[in-house]
Amino acid sequence: MDKNKITIIAIIFFVALLLHVILQERVVFGDVEQYVSSAKEFAGINNAKINNPHSFVYPLFLAQFLKIFPSLLMIKIINVVWLVAIGILLYSYTKNLYSLLIWIFSPLIWYMSIFISPLLPVSFFILLSYIYFKKWESGKKLSNLIISAISLGLSSTLWEGAILINLLFIIVFLYDKLLKYALAYTA
Repeated sequence: MDKNKITIIAIIFFVALLLHVILQERVVFGDVEQYVSSAKEFAGINNAKINNPHSFVYPLFLAQFLKIFPSLLMIKIINVVWLVAIGILLYSYTKNLYSLLIWIFSPLIWYMSIFISPLLPVSFFILLSYIYFKKWESGKKLSNLIISAISLGLSSTLWEGAILINLLFIIVFLYDKLLKYALAYTA
């Protein structure tokens, strides 16, 4: 499929998802006190004392955007950007229009667009890690393995639950590899 058609599909998806998020009155919060309140505190928007048992990395990331535009709408837009980035990454790896369309019309995507949680960037980094790991397997270029490991590590810094996913990732994909690669990857 030519790039113009894919670009048009991506733009239409971005605009539709953005309108969905902007017009949606209901916002689903996953641990709102931990993520949004911490982000507001880091952005300098005085808030109640924060008590965050989760990682501060994602709220610190959100805070940089809240400094520019201190509104819940900004966080919604960031969610849309993460979803579009995941879609672009998925299509760039598969080069399959049908996989992109299945992803675009998945109800989970539309539901997650209004869900404030670090799961979106975590999903992006785990997918990025998978793609670079597969590139490393096919070419044994060490830089691909390093990018894969860094992406997997970033997912753990954003959400602690990713540690279990990352452990499974490492077991599944490194079980038959040389020990030196497995140790370098987990370092």
